[in-house]
Amino acid sequence: MKKYLLYFALHYPKSEIEDYIKMIHQSEYHLNETITNDSYAFLVQEYEKAKPNSKFLYEYISEDIVRVNLGNYKASEFSLHYLFDSFKETINNNQGSIESMNEKLALLLDLIKSKEIALDYDDSLKKIEDYKKAGYPAIHHSESFKKTYDPHYRIIQSSNLTPGLKDFHLFYFLDNLIKEKDKLIIAIDGRSSSGKSTVAQTLKEKYNATIIHIDHFFLPNFLKTKERLAEIGGNINYEEIEKVLREIKHNTTYTYQAFDCKIQEYYPVTIETSNLIVFEGVYSLHEKLFPYYDASVFLTLSKKEQISRLKQRETPAVYLQFLNEWIPLENEYFTNNLYKKIGIIV
Repeated sequence: MKKYLLYFALHYPKSEIEDYIKMIHQSEYHLNETITNDSYAFLVQEYEKAKPNSKFLYEYISEDIVRVNLGNYKASEFSLHYLFDSFKETINNNQGSIESMNEKLALLLDLIKSKEIALDYDDSLKKIEDYKKAGYPAIHHSESFKKTYDPHYRIIQSSNLTPGLKDFHLFYFLDNLIKEKDKLIIAIDGRSSSGKSTVAQTLKEKYNATIIHIDHFFLPNFLKTKERLAEIGGNINYEEIEKVLREIKHNTTYTYQAFDCKIQEYYPVTIETSNLIVFEGVYSLHEKLFPYYDASVFLTLSKKEQISRLKQRETPAVYLQFLNEWIPLENEYFTNNLYKKIGIIV
């Protein structure tokens, strides 16, 4: 939950404690409301008033719950009935608990106390205690949040996000950025088997993007010192990636040295650079590299789906290597304040 609270703080800096409590409540109890005969009519009314904005089609508020922005959903022209059915299914699948709520609220207070979230600790503590005494009710957004962000959304399970919704979500984000800059350098990071290479290929086809794979920059054996491998993300040659990031924007044709892990040798890769340059792969948002990007994309998926995809894709030996070695390293990297840097989660 920490990563989603930090992500929320990054994108909604005017939020007050009520807005964080509401987010946690929705992640746990999915609104705690009953669907009535009027629910669809209320959705239609709000949908018609909502306006598209430069934010996202949807935003994760937990591992399995997203808020779908009604204004941008209207711009997508996807079915409103599908959104309502997904919303109804989410409400009916409510499986929240007070114990989990308390854990999330305690985490929120820890982040406020450590100043990772810029709220007054004493005031937040009092309001959370009052909220608990009131019986953990569903609450409204703060007036400040409503005035600043004009929120109109419905929550649905992330499993209801179709490939079409995910594509529109990403394209909407990138199209708004492309309007602002002639040349973009972005990172696509994310969990193993989340589809990073597939998304990069889609961007190549849609935007004529130049793709650079982080897999070309794994660390040679002779550089794998004990100290280096103890670093978070130390198993990639971030020095070489940083060199490419510094130089590539100023060249129409560029050659870099890729590394083949199997034979432990370098080989040249020459690319034509376009107006969208994509660095794709885990560790592309390493702290040494992040300052060079204009935007960042993070791909996520459930643990269950990740395991299923890896089993289908890899041999038993490689699958176990992912499970026992690579995924734990990635997870350590992901929890290292990565979500403070992400532009969009797909």
